[in-house]
Amino acid sequence: MSKRDSKTESSAIEERLRRKGAVTASGVIKHEDLITDKKLFNELTHLEHEYLQYLRYKEAIKEAYQETKDWDKVISSGAFFSDTTEGNDSFIDYVEGLYQVKVKDAKHLQKLTGVKENGLEELEDILFKANYTKFYRALEIAVEDGAKYKDLLEIKPQAYGLPETWEDQLSRDQYTAILWVISLAFLMNEPGGLMMAPSLRAVAREMEAPYSVIMDAYKLHSKFK
Repeated sequence: MSKRDSKTESSAIEERLRRKGAVTASGVIKHEDLITDKKLFNELTHLEHEYLQYLRYKEAIKEAYQETKDWDKVISSGAFFSDTTEGNDSFIDYVEGLYQVKVKDAKHLQKLTGVKENGLEELEDILFKANYTKFYRALEIAVEDGAKYKDLLEIKPQAYGLPETWEDQLSRDQYTAILWVISLAFLMNEPGGLMMAPSLRAVAREMEAPYSVIMDAYKLHSKFK
């Protein structure tokens, strides 16, 4: 379980979205249309909302590339945001799907796309953010599927092309990423969330995790309050 089958899991999420009508033969529901459809909006899980955004970015990247045939222009077009984590995984997945090859590193990405205006440092950043998003999403999916703490420990960042530690994200390693996922899954970040969510000890029992881990997850958010 060092690396979950992200393609299979993503396909399962997309199939759920199709059944709910958020993805159709004509494309992905626009955000503004989803906002007005309160029934559908409320039916979607946090992960489904995130995956819809991933699909929207991927559509925008595809349109930008088909229009320009220039990857430098795609990166600077606003089709995704290379300065945040949003859409970087969509960009890498579209490139890999188009060229039918797994991107190994920034130099490989540069060779595939032929970018000139965006240097290796920016491509490294895009690839890192894409890999980080895939790793974090794997943890989120695992928790949603009922994984226990020991299962989360088997999802290794190195299997997603990440180093053992990193900077510039809320999490800095596997442990803190797990803490963030647990804290969000059990509403520890929401005002009054603990009034609606199980007690911390109940979370520890459900996750089969040491109580100290759940306390770390709870205290993580208190730093940002």
